[in-house]
Amino acid sequence: MIEIGASHAGPWHQRKRVDEVTDCPKGPTLAKPSIDPNVESYRKEVAELLDDTIAHVARSEYRRLFQKHARDKCRGKMCEALDALLGLGQGTPPDYTDEWVTLGYLTWYQPRQINLVASICAHHPHLSPSSGRLLVVDVGCGVFATAIGMAIGFAMRDVDVPIMIHGIDPSDTMKRTGKKLLLALKKAIPGRSAILSDLRRILCTTSIKCDFTTLYDYLTFPHLPSFSSYDATWLTVIHAAYDCIESDYNATTLRCHVNLLEKEANPQHKIVTGIDAEAVKRVAGRKRATPRDITNCILLKEWCPRITSLRKCIADDLELDDKRLLYKRVTWDPSPSKAKICIFVDDMPYEIDPTTI
Repeated sequence: MIEIGASHAGPWHQRKRVDEVTDCPKGPTLAKPSIDPNVESYRKEVAELLDDTIAHVARSEYRRLFQKHARDKCRGKMCEALDALLGLGQGTPPDYTDEWVTLGYLTWYQPRQINLVASICAHHPHLSPSSGRLLVVDVGCGVFATAIGMAIGFAMRDVDVPIMIHGIDPSDTMKRTGKKLLLALKKAIPGRSAILSDLRRILCTTSIKCDFTTLYDYLTFPHLPSFSSYDATWLTVIHAAYDCIESDYNATTLRCHVNLLEKEANPQHKIVTGIDAEAVKRVAGRKRATPRDITNCILLKEWCPRITSLRKCIADDLELDDKRLLYKRVTWDPSPSKAKICIFVDDMPYEIDPTTI
């Protein structure tokens, strides 16, 4: 579990809150906020912090893997991992227990997933816990993108409540990498700008204990937390549902398990996202899901120069014949290859209003 301890801090640089909700048949959006120059500074500092830290952890992981095998073996492993990760765009998950797959995921998808969660938590009108203890059950938590993204989004909203994020994932490899990333962030942030003070407060009071098992085992055995110990429970399924039959997170099976979780926990909020409309609507329990382009509606913009540079160095070091995939610019855009994304919050399709970003 990832526990975010409460402490007392003033409003985030006196940022004005926007509570007005604009009715929209496509889902709730926020009204246009007052211009706050601190928002741009916060974005810039967060982007640099994540870019630096993810690149640092990934570089360390690459060196560790490179020392285990000869260059030819590493080259083959990297190529296989890149091919496997390409399947995500078509709804086919790779083998997340493969360390090379995790390395590729960390340096390509992780920035996007963190940004997606941060954007939703920063701007959705109802996702701002104000009192009591909050439990978040994160299905398919992977490398802790939901935990990190929530911290970034909630730091913008002066959230000051104890939060426990209980992660479920079958991959030990993703777990280990997530722990390393979160630890590296906690070590890096004290030397950063004061504008990250609220994010520092959240991250540096965080401890980890996660259940990394299949969702079936999680529900079958007594791993569930005591829901009665919390004032509210949220359920998140962030890009974890696939139509692939062989996946631990096949959408149809996952929906049955999510139903059980909902009956046990009675979550106040449920967030489901993904690029496979069929899989997402099944998990969300809806008859229709419309993918939307959210390229212009995200918190962090531009690209990740340090992660991009690292991927190029890996391609050169391994002397890959085809370097195009690792030479691509890494961005914060949650939409791979401009694919549209389905976002459900509380079973309602949600669009992040670009006027609030």
